[in-house]
Amino acid sequence: MPDDLKTAMGKVASSGGNKLFYFAFAEGKRKKGAEKGELVIGTSKPTKADVAAALVECKDFVEGICWAGFLPQDKDSVFVIADGKTISMKALGVMQAVVRAAADRYALFRHPYPAERTRANKFSDGKVAAPEPPKPPSVPPPVDKSDAVRAEIEAAAAPAAVGAAPTVPDRMSALLRRAGNSKPVPDWQDRLEAARKLVQGGRVEDAVPLVDRLEKELNAYHAERTKAQQGMTFEASQAQGKYAELLKQWGAELNAADELGNDDGTRAKARLGESMAAAKANDFRKAVPLIQQAVRFLAIAKEQG
Repeated sequence: MPDDLKTAMGKVASSGGNKLFYFAFAEGKRKKGAEKGELVIGTSKPTKADVAAALVECKDFVEGICWAGFLPQDKDSVFVIADGKTISMKALGVMQAVVRAAADRYALFRHPYPAERTRANKFSDGKVAAPEPPKPPSVPPPVDKSDAVRAEIEAAAAPAAVGAAPTVPDRMSALLRRAGNSKPVPDWQDRLEAARKLVQGGRVEDAVPLVDRLEKELNAYHAERTKAQQGMTFEASQAQGKYAELLKQWGAELNAADELGNDDGTRAKARLGESMAAAKANDFRKAVPLIQQAVRFLAIAKEQG
């Protein structure tokens, strides 16, 4: 029998991002609680029956692997990969809500970015991808130590280190690696191609300002991304805790408020839905007043009943 979600999330968090876990998830109305699905996580594969046991109806079942973030800016992240399909953003939001209610813990469920996906492929107990082909005999096998993995991810995610001046072609190669398949700054591919042609034509000095500008813009882009990923402010974190407390206390009654048969009961459930939508968008400062309104409408509806 799999662990309860609070215990399982404790294990995921304490793993330091160095261990794979299995998950199973389905959407649907719960037998208890206002959340719209069920999530089971364990060190062995949970079954569809484990998920369905908590639901009145079991829809859109998925299963796969998950693991905790490794870098400081990913400390609250849980990366997920489903078997044979891509998990929708809606489903990721429901997972987050289920964990918040059942485990009283904030966790951001998300798709892995390329460096994290590559790292997951190297887990000894992972089954994400086939093992890397063997290295030529003259090359020693790689040592998969924690520090080495951290350095690899930070090199892919962080701005280039300041040190010995690399050549212009080296800097251009680094720009390509860091940008990947994204378009971090306007027309960066055209501008990098222009710099490449200057270097090929022997005009390295003319290429330097172009590369300098691209590096500056890409550094600013990564700095903004890191800032956005570093999580909520203290005030927002307090609001999130307050919302989780109110939802745990009143969620079931509010979800059934429309059954009281009056307008205030209907308003109470509507405000609950609006608050949950705001919570899924991580706007807890908006979600808290909405659920507080819902509780007030519920009290009025009960008096009328």
